[in-house]
Amino acid sequence: MAIPAATGYDPSRFEPELDARPVHRRHRHHPPLFGQAAAPPRRPRSKPCKIAPDHPFTSPAMNADPAPTSRDLQRMETFMRVYDAALEEFGRVGVQDAKVSEICLRAGVAKGTFFFHFPTKDHVLLERQRRISAAMAKRIDEELARTTDIASFLAGLTSVVLEEHRIIGNQELTREINLALVRHSGTAGMTTDKTAFGIALIAQVKRLQRVGAIRADIDTYELADTLRLSFWGFLLAPSSPVETRPRLAMLTSLLAGSLAV
Repeated sequence: MAIPAATGYDPSRFEPELDARPVHRRHRHHPPLFGQAAAPPRRPRSKPCKIAPDHPFTSPAMNADPAPTSRDLQRMETFMRVYDAALEEFGRVGVQDAKVSEICLRAGVAKGTFFFHFPTKDHVLLERQRRISAAMAKRIDEELARTTDIASFLAGLTSVVLEEHRIIGNQELTREINLALVRHSGTAGMTTDKTAFGIALIAQVKRLQRVGAIRADIDTYELADTLRLSFWGFLLAPSSPVETRPRLAMLTSLLAGSLAV
């Protein structure tokens, strides 16, 4: 039945005034209150984008690493002083008899500074090996990247390994460096595919396999790891480089014969 207009019916008197209710701030994960509009979804934060070096609008400063601070430079200089003093002391009295206190005295630093940079004497040896590995990898990429037969590659690889280790100038220290590498061979970052030498070696072995110089059924990682372990064995032996080279030459000759297509 229609309500007479005379009654003065006002629909707003009976409807809840939703728009007049106060809007309470709620946590963004909470549901909105009854009658309150849901908050618009938050835009995800944009991640910083590193522009490709060849982008036409890229300036060198946009992608360049931040310049080292004076504190960084001082830390690197101290690192090198401790490192050089440790190797000098290792060569003078041997790794086992070398005292950290004497190394720090030669480097002109406090004893705690040695352990800040090197947890143990082994870590000095591993740093030396890391530098040897980088030098060997550079030579492999530059000198052996165009060889097309496995025999020439293995002969060149033997020369690279022996020559870079000969730079150490101390046969016993060379042996100690490789012993430290063997002791830590199971740790993260020390496997063949994680060292500069191993990465370069695996890449060249794969290349030789692609050009047909190595049998297709050979596992490239296993071959690179076998070569690395073979070099370790010869470098750990207490023999002179004059004796080591012909033995390695015989081994690589046998390997070349079995690997060639």
